[in-house]
Amino acid sequence: MICDKRRAANFLRCVALDMIDIANSGHQGIVLGMADVMTVLWSDHLNFQKQHSNRDRFVLSAGHGSALLYSTLYCMEEIDRKDLYTFRKIHSNLPGHPEKDDLVEVSTGPLGQGIAWAIGMAKAEQLKNMDYFTYVLASDGDLMEGISHEACSLAGKWKLNKLIVFWDDNEITIDGSTELSRSDQIPMTFKSYNWNVIEIDGHNIGEIDLAILSAKKSDKPTLIRCKTIIGRGSKYEKSEKIHGKILDKEDINEMKRNYCMEYTDFMTPPDIKCFWNNVIERNNGYFTNKNDENNVKANNRSEKNANFENDIKNNINTTNEKMKNEKYYKVSESISHLLEKDISTREASGIVLKNLSERHNDIVFGSADLGISTNTMIDENYISFGVREHGMTAITGGITLSGLKGCCATFFVFTDYARPAIRMAALMKIPMIFIATHDSVSVGEDGPTHQPIEHLESFRVMPNLNVFRPSNGLEVAWAWEQALHSELPSILVLSRQKIKRINSEEEIKSAYTIKKFHRKIHNISHNYTVKIIGTGSEVELAYETASLLMKKHENLNIDVISMISTNLFDKEERFEALECDLLVCIELSNSHIWYKYRQYAKDILVLGVQNFGFSGKAKDIMNHLGFTPENICKEISKKLSL
Repeated sequence: MICDKRRAANFLRCVALDMIDIANSGHQGIVLGMADVMTVLWSDHLNFQKQHSNRDRFVLSAGHGSALLYSTLYCMEEIDRKDLYTFRKIHSNLPGHPEKDDLVEVSTGPLGQGIAWAIGMAKAEQLKNMDYFTYVLASDGDLMEGISHEACSLAGKWKLNKLIVFWDDNEITIDGSTELSRSDQIPMTFKSYNWNVIEIDGHNIGEIDLAILSAKKSDKPTLIRCKTIIGRGSKYEKSEKIHGKILDKEDINEMKRNYCMEYTDFMTPPDIKCFWNNVIERNNGYFTNKNDENNVKANNRSEKNANFENDIKNNINTTNEKMKNEKYYKVSESISHLLEKDISTREASGIVLKNLSERHNDIVFGSADLGISTNTMIDENYISFGVREHGMTAITGGITLSGLKGCCATFFVFTDYARPAIRMAALMKIPMIFIATHDSVSVGEDGPTHQPIEHLESFRVMPNLNVFRPSNGLEVAWAWEQALHSELPSILVLSRQKIKRINSEEEIKSAYTIKKFHRKIHNISHNYTVKIIGTGSEVELAYETASLLMKKHENLNIDVISMISTNLFDKEERFEALECDLLVCIELSNSHIWYKYRQYAKDILVLGVQNFGFSGKAKDIMNHLGFTPENICKEISKKLSL
């Protein structure tokens, strides 16, 4: 028997159904609906070789269809047969929704995320003139999420013609028909985004193939509308019931008989094995030719371009090698005099970013229509994302996944729009950098809608995320260097207002004593050691408070500590630096997180903001909230019974 694509697709269906049945968990509807598209795409078009910089990218934005992806990778001999039995089990290589690894480009599951991250990958290909296509399988639900439209609008604007999205248009969501919640015309919407739109029968092998060939020739990104039947071939086809697991063993065996599919223990029938071996041979031949072409080009390109190609050759692995060299991304000492002034930390960040981007062509940056306000609109490499925080963040993550250093910016309070994509970056440990300015109630007149309160604490408790809040220009430079060399995503939380720089001879660390107020104390029975922690603009307040305390009381020794990153400080476990009689923590933010340091001091005083802010002059707001040297001095004196 000679295997054709129809039979190969049916085998994908059967393998995926068996995996779901063994796990007693999974999503059967998409498996049965999109197997034909997956077979045509992977057998004739997609060129895949792990970690090759010019491999085609495939993103399963409809992450619930993971069993279909895994069955395809099994046929491509990228997954061991024994792993199929572990689907959806703890510590399995085949988790319930795809998680980033050598075979999976990006973790997906939250609908809309995958397509937006994929657009970042396509943007990276365009920015650096690489040579790969980005393919996406998206569901009806993906195209309902707002993030997909933020990102797809940009993809059309940028003419990402090597981006091809397969829309699994089965007109079903979990609640039922899509008519329950949608009246818009998706093809017309995408045409308005400047996309090429092709409409096909998603079960017609010939139409699928011709659509892909046509999409590859387009000068725009392409949406291929695949009219499919959810749960095709099962007794629950066209029903929302088939979204999750509902078919039992007998149902699956009946479908296998209908497919004339006989196999046991996931053993691939010989004819289907031959089919996929031919696909693997085609793949290998493509990359052999591609490597030969690259060798010829390498002999003809300029030294600078050759160096860049070498930089990104191994994709994100190369970026990790750079990160091991702590001096690779180093802020030039020639700008130190600019950073030693009394300036806002957002201004300092702009100076640092400009210095770094002039010397490193792998740093890509932009903002959500706030380039001037966030000090990121510094040269012609700036990307204008428009007012699209969520899409911007996911796209920047996709750019970073493609071996570049992606940075994006907005006001700190608007990270609420970006949080799901930031969480995905943390989950995958993607070392993108987020610049968040206008960091506290000191924003002033714009009022509580623009004043972040709970944001610092919420990001500090997110796993795998570095949070930096520097208090001066030199600390900003230090934070940038830490972020660029980190293997984790980072957020730089920066001030709108100018901050008085406190001269310090101490080495900058995650937390360090920026100023000591010590004197010899004689013949006083009650002597106290006080340590005042501040972050960002509150370091200046801590300094002024300490100065006032020293004038009022003779029995105090005070250290002012700048805590740039609680995350890094906690990892370093330098908690002895906090030992004292009274630990004072000052931050214009929700303050609960600071109580974790209570155990290292005899007593603690935490001063934070527990409610939303006010519209008014920053100084008036600070006075109203009690964030003045005089008031804090009173609180400390009261705590020490002075």
